[in-house]
Amino acid sequence: MPVPIRHYIAVRYTLFFVGLLCLLCGRKYALAQAFIQKQSVVNLSSPQFQNRSTAAITMDANGRIWIGTLNGLFISKGNTIVPIELPRPNDKVISTLYLYGRHVYVGSNEGISRVHIDSLSSSVIPLKDENGNSISNYCMVVQVNGDKMLYYTGYNSGAYYEYNLKTGKSKFLVNQSDGFRGIKTDKFGRVTKLWAIETTGLIEHDFSVRPVTTARYFKTAGQPVFSIWEAHLDSSDTLWCATNKGLVGMEINTHGYRQVSFPQYGVYEITDLVLQGNQVICATKNAGLIIWDRSANTTRQVLHRPDDIHSLISNNIEKLQIVNSKLLLVATDIGISVVALDQSLQFAYIPQYKGTLNSIVAGNHNWLAGIGPRALLVDKNSFRVKDSVRFGEDEYMLTAKELKDGNWLLITNKNVLWWHGGNVARLSTQPERTVICERIVKLNDSNYFFCGQTGIYSWHVGDNYITWLKHTDNEPYQWYSAVIPVNDSIVFSNAYLSFIKGHKKMGDRLSPIMLFKMSGNVNDWLLENDNEVLLAGTNGISYINIKNKSLQFVDTSFHESIYHILCRSTDTLLIGEHNLYRFKGKKIVPFHVPFTGLLNINSPNRLVADNRSLWFTNGTELYHMPLHLSVDTTQYYHAELRYNGLPAANDIALPASTNLVLNVSSISYLPYVQPKIRYRLSGIENTWNTLDGEQIRYTQLQPGTYKLVIQAVAGAQVLYSRQITITASPAWYQTIWATVGLALLVVAIIYYLFTRRVRVIDRKAQEALALQRQMNELENKALRAQMNPHFLFNTLNSINHYILNNDTKEASHYLTRFSKLVRLVLDNSRREYISLEKELEALNIYLELEMMRRNNEFDYSITVKPEVDASSFIVPPLILQPFVENAIWHGLSTISKDGFIEIIAAAVDDDGVCITIEDNGIGYKAPAAEAKKGHSSFGMAGTRDRLTLMHPKNDYRIDTLHDEKGAPNGTRVSVYIYND
Repeated sequence: MPVPIRHYIAVRYTLFFVGLLCLLCGRKYALAQAFIQKQSVVNLSSPQFQNRSTAAITMDANGRIWIGTLNGLFISKGNTIVPIELPRPNDKVISTLYLYGRHVYVGSNEGISRVHIDSLSSSVIPLKDENGNSISNYCMVVQVNGDKMLYYTGYNSGAYYEYNLKTGKSKFLVNQSDGFRGIKTDKFGRVTKLWAIETTGLIEHDFSVRPVTTARYFKTAGQPVFSIWEAHLDSSDTLWCATNKGLVGMEINTHGYRQVSFPQYGVYEITDLVLQGNQVICATKNAGLIIWDRSANTTRQVLHRPDDIHSLISNNIEKLQIVNSKLLLVATDIGISVVALDQSLQFAYIPQYKGTLNSIVAGNHNWLAGIGPRALLVDKNSFRVKDSVRFGEDEYMLTAKELKDGNWLLITNKNVLWWHGGNVARLSTQPERTVICERIVKLNDSNYFFCGQTGIYSWHVGDNYITWLKHTDNEPYQWYSAVIPVNDSIVFSNAYLSFIKGHKKMGDRLSPIMLFKMSGNVNDWLLENDNEVLLAGTNGISYINIKNKSLQFVDTSFHESIYHILCRSTDTLLIGEHNLYRFKGKKIVPFHVPFTGLLNINSPNRLVADNRSLWFTNGTELYHMPLHLSVDTTQYYHAELRYNGLPAANDIALPASTNLVLNVSSISYLPYVQPKIRYRLSGIENTWNTLDGEQIRYTQLQPGTYKLVIQAVAGAQVLYSRQITITASPAWYQTIWATVGLALLVVAIIYYLFTRRVRVIDRKAQEALALQRQMNELENKALRAQMNPHFLFNTLNSINHYILNNDTKEASHYLTRFSKLVRLVLDNSRREYISLEKELEALNIYLELEMMRRNNEFDYSITVKPEVDASSFIVPPLILQPFVENAIWHGLSTISKDGFIEIIAAAVDDDGVCITIEDNGIGYKAPAAEAKKGHSSFGMAGTRDRLTLMHPKNDYRIDTLHDEKGAPNGTRVSVYIYND
């Protein structure tokens, strides 16, 4: 028996959804195992959302964040949060959000609602118990899977119900008197066990069996009572719980527990947690994020910092959720922080010391970091503090320089220090003055120069003093921003460029040999060869050619202030007011950094670089950002394309007559940049289309191969680019096989119709031939019947009788009438039809001859009614002769005198004539004696066939007439003939 087509469809969709479910589960559990050190934070806030406790949070496929609070439902739009109206006006206390398919299921104090993630339209899910009573109080959605929804409600003292989304009926599962705090354990997305907390301990509900079983754990004496806000089960069957007393691990198999405390952070109450590999990320009440690595047993803290827009928006965290193992949603009391878990920006901490990180200077093997009133010698790799020096009160390090012997020269806001051999010496000035400098320049191993707000100073290694270099009248400015060693010369820069001749030990006077007037202050410099100096200033980049004594501006249209130049072996980096640039081949190219404003560092002592990375400080912490010649901008912008509900592949085979619809969802880690998405389909478009909405749609693509290019751009910077090959399949009727098949079908149809027509024509010809044969045979029979031997013999005998009796007159008359009859019969037999008038004429001659032959034993009459046009009404020739012959030979055979035959032609219906032949003989059934005579009409057998061939309604009927006593006294033959 063939399988119904609906079974194939059911199997196909079942396999599709099973594959999709496995894919989603695989993505959910394939979490990164690395320690979460890479973070980029984007904050979203709204006045309507602030100070509202968050109960649930999720992110949809469009990259929007849904927030359920104790005062309504909200959604993120751009960098703001706006409210969503639910169908019931009292839906304010949102308890849970569950994303399934294209809907978000919202549990609240009024029951459960469903909101479409695209249209944001909402509807109420009508919940009722088995008795039909409405369930409209506090509800929480536990799980939605297919057509079934598991939920908890405070109705009837608290219980779990299973709701069928198709039938609209709820089924009671088990009572639970306390609030729901659940966790799913089945990796295939089916809820098997849920845990809830009561004052007596932990309760386990097993939904994998029917009826639902309930077990209690942790009833041992002295067991502390925890209020559990959230729980997650790890691979070792430890249920990690966020409680009001910290992080607690419930060991399900052994019924034990262990508490993990973080006293160094002052953490008491943990509001939520998520697991990622060996990492437990805890949300706290007032201490930000605590990240605990269980394998290494190390912890770190992520806080809100008022001076950093890229930190958490608040330390009061209420809810966490990981999205696609890439994003961490952090819901706080005043807004949402979106933390990118895999970004290149990294935090680096020196945990032994706290305070403001004023400057960071790179040495050969160590960092020298100025943190508060200290200078710390820190190992570059391990960040372990190797040595330190403490300054005086309100003193902090501005900059430093590592000397040839590994010792350090330091400048603070109050002193110049020489740190050598573990000792610190304060260098005095001649004359005594405060040195406020932020740059130290090495001329050679013995001579160093300082420049800053109070002028230019020189120091010879080994001296316990520094020399203030006086300026001349031609050099009126004392604020110097750069000291540039060029061969044996020194270039001092402020608003002017001053060149002096250098010596091993400088004097105390400045004698310029060259002077250039600059258009702005010089912030930094770089000697590219023996004669060219690259200058960075408030008006961009310029070159000084010392040999040719010329000044050249690199890009007159570039007006951004450049604070610092970083030289690497591969290229030159420029730290600008708003961005990081690469300078190569005398061209300034933006080196995109997604953290606008974070690199606005006007002090070079807070930024250093090597060939691999850039280190800088914002005053509180040290940041590290890897540098590459080609920047992967996708780390700052994430976009996802979905086709038919699944992530779009690089090659899409588009079925015939199917519209191409790609859903685009994206999230930008650029808080002050809003990229736009553009797309173009090669072969159809030459210009870019700007995405308006969340779908890329093309309708009725012609068969062929196309290249769809999708880009996210911010100005001239391409942040994201994706190319997808679209192969539009032809419809079945557009394929070569369909063309060949159609041609074969047309040929087959033509052949069939041709052969069928030939068969029909042949059959009709055969039928016509058979009919003609039949008619010819009937005509022959009729002719034979009409001219039967008895009639001819009797007629000739009668003529002979008249001749023998010398009655020549009668013989001649008889012979004349007979010859006329023969002529009429022969003439009519050649025609298919004759008029009724000719038929009656021949019949009249035949009756006259028979009456004469029988010595006038009978008489006859022929009558045509006036309504009958005998001259135009046609009949088969001699069709009536057999009936008249039967009347004479059978009906009147026993009558010797007074016999009578009456023929009447009368109209019947509209197009027919009824001809009656009536005699007064012995009736239709002849006596046996008459039958033995062996005489019968030869024409009677084919008469009915001849009538029917002419018209299907033609027929005749024979009736026997009776007298008053019922004895037969005649026969009536009624012949019906129709003309169309």
